Order: sequence, then structure tokens, then C-alpha cells
Amino acid sequence: MPMELVAITDSYEVDDLPIPAEYVFRLESAEEWALCFVPTVPYEGESDEEELFGDLFDRRASAIAPGTRPIARGGRAEREALDRLREWAETAGGSDEAHEVDWLRRALERRRIRVEAG
Repeated sequence: MPMELVAITDSYEVDDLPIPAEYVFRLESAEEWALCFVPTVPYEGESDEEELFGDLFDRRASAIAPGTRPIARGGRAEREALDRLREWAETAGGSDEAHEVDWLRRALERRRIRVEAG
């Protein structure tokens, strides 16, 4: 059984405060794997050129407490997370969820390239 998306929460704003986007997957081992992007600047999520500002966490939003460190930008853990998202989107077909996950992955890839370029 490939990785399966079991929950998705879109990013949106409430009173001009960005709410995180959360993606929860069930792995082949039946374990749960979650990614949460917490924007520091609101974004539209429509343009392929849009820049994202915020932090990526390897847990559900509800598990992010003060002092929780995000995945390091440009690091191995970020690369592995983006690879997992790519693999899932490639196997999920053309669903709306696959499109959304892949848009976020591509935006995070662009951010990664900017970080690596310094």
C-alpha cells in the first residue's frame, strides 16, 4: 500500500492571521506522517511564481508548541519531506488534493533554491 493522504487542512486567514496548512499521511507501515506549513506571510496559493514565507514542521499543527523547531531550510530533512510529497503527488493522479500538495511542494522547492543560493 503506498503512502495515503488521510487528512488535509488548507491554509487560510482569520482576522488577518495565517492558519497553517497541514497534511497527514498514512505510511505503508501504518504509521502516521504529518507535515505542517505555518505561514508568516499570507499567501494565495495560486501562482507558480509565488514565494512562501514561513516554517515547515514534521508534525501536526496541534503538536507545535512554543519552542518547537521547524525543519531546517536547505537541510536533509527538508529534502526528504519534499521528496515524499513529490512521490505522493505523482502517484495520486490529478486530484485536487494532489494538485494542492504538489503546488506547496514546488513553492517549497523554489524557497529551498533561494536558501541554497544565499
